[in-house]
Amino acid sequence: SILAQYTSLQSALNSIYPEFEWNEILQQSRAPNNHWKDIKNQRQFFDEFASKHDIEQPSDWSKVSYSKVAASGGKTILKQYNSLYSALQAIYPEFEWKESYVRIRTRKNWKDLAVQRQFFDSFASKHDITCPSDWYNVTIKQIIDSGGHPILKLYPSVL
Repeated sequence: SILAQYTSLQSALNSIYPEFEWNEILQQSRAPNNHWKDIKNQRQFFDEFASKHDIEQPSDWSKVSYSKVAASGGKTILKQYNSLYSALQAIYPEFEWKESYVRIRTRKNWKDLAVQRQFFDSFASKHDITCPSDWYNVTIKQIIDSGGHPILKLYPSVL
């Protein structure tokens, strides 16, 4: 039997299908009830996620999307918070978090000009945009990668 050649199902899967991240897939199996309500378990998940994705300081979270955390097994944790930003604030209260550290995905009303202004002010600060002509160097991809796609969808001529 194949399993007789390996010490565990996971080691068999790792050897036979090396192209898959079996640790992440197997972790997505159902956790005990209320497991993810415990902040210690949430922190352990985020610590492991950070380690796997080379996140060493709070600003490194800007490289990570809500969807990536959810797809890696953090969906149940994220459902408890309004956004990835809110989750990180709760799980790592010892850090001073800035919205620019995290891709914004909240239940904001993107049609509100004040919300749009807040996004672009943060974007400008993060990308060292100090005068109107600096905006000519900004690509649509940069705006999307920073979480601004919901705003761009409001202005179809931009896309």
